[in-house]
Amino acid sequence: MEIEKYQPLELISSWEGGVCYQAHDQEENIVDLRIFKHGYFSQERWQYLSKKLLRLYALDHPAALKIIDMELVSSPRFLAFEFCNTKPLREIDIKKWELLDRMQFATQVVDLITEAHRLGIAHNNLSIDTIRVTNENNIKVDFAHRLSMQHDTSSFLSLDEDTYSMANVLFWILSGGKEFSEGIDKEDTIENQYFAVTQFHDLFHLTSECIQQTINVQMHEFKKALQQFIAAIKNITQQMQGQKTVIIDDLADHSLFGGANAENNLNDLKKLGRFAIEKEIGSGGMGVVYLAKDTIDESTVALKVISGKCAADKNYLQRFHKEARLLAEVNNPYVANMLEINREKNIHYLVMEFIAGDNVSNLLKKHQKLSEKQALCIIADVIRALAIAHEKQIIHRDIKPANIISTKKEILTEIDNTSAQSTATKIFAKLSDFGLARHVIENESLDLTQPGAILGTPKYMSPEQCAGKEVSIRSDLYSVGATLFHFLTGHPPFEADTPFAIINKHVNSPAPSIKEYDTNVSDGLCSIVEKLLRKDPDERYQNANELLHDIENLLRGKPTKLVIHPQLPSVDDPDVLHFEFKWHLNSNVQQLWPHVSDTERVNKALGLVAPEYSYSKTSSNKRKLLARNRSKVFALEWQEHPYEWLEEKRMSVLREYNYGVFKWMASIVEFYPQQQGTLLVHKFVISPRNWFARILLNYQFKKSICKKLQLIYQRIDRVCQRTKNKQIMNAFAEDNELPTNKKILLRQLMKKSCDNTISKNTQERFALFLEKSSAQDVARIRPLALAQQLEVEPQELITLCLNAAAQGLLTLLWDMICPLCRIPSDLKDTLREMKNHGHCEACNIDYELDFANSVELIFRVHPSIRDSDLQVYCIGGPIHSPHVISQVKLRAQERMELNLQLLEGAYLLRSPQLQKPCQLHVSNNNTTYQHNIQISTLGNRELHLPLGKQCIQLINDFDDEVVIRLEHTVSRRKTLTASYVSSLPLFRKLFPSEVLSPQQLVAISNLILFAVDIDNSELFYQQKSDAEAFQQLYNYLQLLEQHVAEHSGVVIKTKNEGIIASFPEVEKAINAGIFLQRNLRKSNCELMVRVAVHRGAAMVATINNRLDYFGSTIKSLEYLLKVGNTDEVVFSQSIAEDPVFTQLINKHQLRKIVQEAKVPRTKEYIIKTPSLI
Repeated sequence: MEIEKYQPLELISSWEGGVCYQAHDQEENIVDLRIFKHGYFSQERWQYLSKKLLRLYALDHPAALKIIDMELVSSPRFLAFEFCNTKPLREIDIKKWELLDRMQFATQVVDLITEAHRLGIAHNNLSIDTIRVTNENNIKVDFAHRLSMQHDTSSFLSLDEDTYSMANVLFWILSGGKEFSEGIDKEDTIENQYFAVTQFHDLFHLTSECIQQTINVQMHEFKKALQQFIAAIKNITQQMQGQKTVIIDDLADHSLFGGANAENNLNDLKKLGRFAIEKEIGSGGMGVVYLAKDTIDESTVALKVISGKCAADKNYLQRFHKEARLLAEVNNPYVANMLEINREKNIHYLVMEFIAGDNVSNLLKKHQKLSEKQALCIIADVIRALAIAHEKQIIHRDIKPANIISTKKEILTEIDNTSAQSTATKIFAKLSDFGLARHVIENESLDLTQPGAILGTPKYMSPEQCAGKEVSIRSDLYSVGATLFHFLTGHPPFEADTPFAIINKHVNSPAPSIKEYDTNVSDGLCSIVEKLLRKDPDERYQNANELLHDIENLLRGKPTKLVIHPQLPSVDDPDVLHFEFKWHLNSNVQQLWPHVSDTERVNKALGLVAPEYSYSKTSSNKRKLLARNRSKVFALEWQEHPYEWLEEKRMSVLREYNYGVFKWMASIVEFYPQQQGTLLVHKFVISPRNWFARILLNYQFKKSICKKLQLIYQRIDRVCQRTKNKQIMNAFAEDNELPTNKKILLRQLMKKSCDNTISKNTQERFALFLEKSSAQDVARIRPLALAQQLEVEPQELITLCLNAAAQGLLTLLWDMICPLCRIPSDLKDTLREMKNHGHCEACNIDYELDFANSVELIFRVHPSIRDSDLQVYCIGGPIHSPHVISQVKLRAQERMELNLQLLEGAYLLRSPQLQKPCQLHVSNNNTTYQHNIQISTLGNRELHLPLGKQCIQLINDFDDEVVIRLEHTVSRRKTLTASYVSSLPLFRKLFPSEVLSPQQLVAISNLILFAVDIDNSELFYQQKSDAEAFQQLYNYLQLLEQHVAEHSGVVIKTKNEGIIASFPEVEKAINAGIFLQRNLRKSNCELMVRVAVHRGAAMVATINNRLDYFGSTIKSLEYLLKVGNTDEVVFSQSIAEDPVFTQLINKHQLRKIVQEAKVPRTKEYIIKTPSLI
């Protein structure tokens, strides 16, 4: 970083944010040059620092290190200070100084800090180490010393901290180098008759008390004592110089002091500190608010000045300082922020952010009441302010219209002209006046109100606040409800002639309904206000974020208490139709969700025609999904927006139509658990194209759709109940009935497909499924998922399906699964038809085929038995992505919350538009309940959430919409992968032609491999004939294959006198190895084997007309076998790093040895478990 007019001479220091050089300018003057690293400071942080630096530039005092040049806008940003040879004050032998010199030196310190404070500049770290001394014994103080810290800990309350620190410095100077912690004895003298030691003692005793209490409770006493102390210093100094004695009151002009009992005159104020007063903009019994201008940066501010009478009141002065401290803590865009606290000429004042608008109380006087949209926009900003305050455990205690200030004069007009989708990105109002605020838990020194005292405005106070009981964040939310009631009706919920009568109503009378005063207010908003005004805090919203969630939903035109949304195009249109149907079902949500979320089946059951789906690009080159329904009655074409859902809670979809009876339609299904069963609510929000469509849709949805849905949901409910008793039936329509001849053929083929390994129960239930289920069900049969549904053994059903495919009862097919959305993107009849790559039209990506993840075996009933329905009635519904817990679409700059109840485990938060996902870990060890995530940082985050409830706030900081998915890390899709099924001996036997094309290689990304090699095979050939030895080894290999199968593995390769098997889970492979070695030793078997377990990628190809496995992982496995002994199992590092490995080693009480030798072609170490005998 070079600056033309300065030539660096020597590097003094460097830090993360930049460097500091000794340099000279073009005139050869030496300067202290500090250059800031571009991008180190955030824009917000740099704006704050720039204002501070401008004040430092204006600090014209010989004891302050002077800024002589700076660049705060263009890069490189820098500061150039005067260069002085100095050393720390601590290194000065102050004891040798004459008392007069020490007095003059102390006066320099006082004058410097006084002038700095007048400009609102705090040092924040004043000490005998940071005060420097020149060769001429003059002081130099660097007020920019903390700019090397990106997160500056300084606050606007640091002026008082400087005063405390200055007292310590004065003590050190005048006592001849004693530390304050050493104290001072009354017997001590200071080598001069003019100085009273008792002044030291009294002052520092008081200082000690103030520091211990760490707040401003005794600040006024301390200031008065320090004022007298410094007056004494100046008196002594001037007497020794033959000058006039200083009167103590003369020091009142210093900004160090204040709080004297004298009444100050606020009428003739022209300037306070660096602020030029322009006009009065408000007043009251406690003081005046002025409009002022900062003379340094020309910004407009509001000065809140307390009157002399209040300043003389100890309690009020304490509350004034407390308000300043709390304002500093809650600093955020939704409050009237404090910029500074200061004092001058006995006048205490707060410098506040100036807000150009009016308080809402005045707006209500002018307009009587607000529209629903106006009320929601303003109250939403109030709630955002409270959410931040409540996070810091600060309760406002005085929420009311007068303490809410609009950001502009014509704010109501601006709200009316703002679209519902943009309201969350604008700030319409700010919360002010934290004068009554307090922490939820305050120590004694902060508790300025007596137990049972009532503080607040009765018209808006909560019942517990009215009764003088303990308040909480929910008390603020009650006040929000009362304020919102006033916005909507033109008056508070309770009115009476006296404050005590109002208080009595808050405590004892039920809150009135808004509908009594305005029937046009929406039901959703009425329910929010009703909940806020409940007497019992436990029955209200429990936090501001929960309330904000419902408020934002209403602004988008959605019902309240919903977690996910489609954002609707327009809800202000009076022609928009709303339908809401409710059913009380006997089944629980977990039983209902798999059926109700199967939108394919529901749409078919409703009698809808299967649409034609295609993808096209918009004018801005964005992809969109189009659907066309070529119905003879109503032709429709629409854009299908992504489904949005939260598993077992809610799902919804928005469709926008190019032609047909709809302009747009949203379908929303919600599940509400009850004590017995579930309340299912299905809502439709529809914009009809014209008056005729309105009449038609009104009739169709009320008379036809409602009845059809009722039949479907009630039938699903009966199925869920009967499933408990293992009764099989079609969940969406009447059971299918086969003709007699088809039934006979089905039973004949079933009989041929069964062997003695398949139970009678599995046979009967599968036959009943093929006979009775819908045409959609039998079009894509997934054995593992079906086994769970039928409650039969998975391996039995796999065997039955393979046999049935060989007998012609089923047809064998291969689904190609997109690795991103996990939805089938293509269907092939044989493996030979597959290429090395697949393409997903929905995600618009090409992907490499992976036998372990992207190729799945499915079955279809043979057309000779019955018809199957391969048409697609819905695309993108939850049932297509069972591994996805939640999917939402966020528009540009939108924010929303996901309120979750995740079980312990690992999850992924991902977006198809982004490359990397965010990892989530849920466990008992985590405590942070809520996380805020900007979508642009998704791939760089790793979140740790506690068990129970979790909240993730998503903020789309892109300029385009994004789809966000919360997924299980391990797919819950019950699939038969090509990797698994191709290794099954039965599959190889029945379908030898199911191989890849010659010379085609397909990857398997994650293969868990288990290898066994018979170590003493040569001994068999030495002791027996070749035939006998071969037979015995063959028998042993059969036993090994049986052992592998018992642990859910399959043999994929035989090599010499050994086998290689694959396993679906690491745990099963580890157990197979441990139990094999132990069982062989316990049975005194003569067989000696080496065992190894490894995990990695492999390639599969067709060799000699059968599938075979190749690659470095296979070679590494063979190497592991060689380094192992016959009484141990050898594991690769990739296996040992799995958490289950340590659990199993501990469970089996094994010790492990890490061998330094690495697996060839990898960086993995070898881990052994010796002595398994």
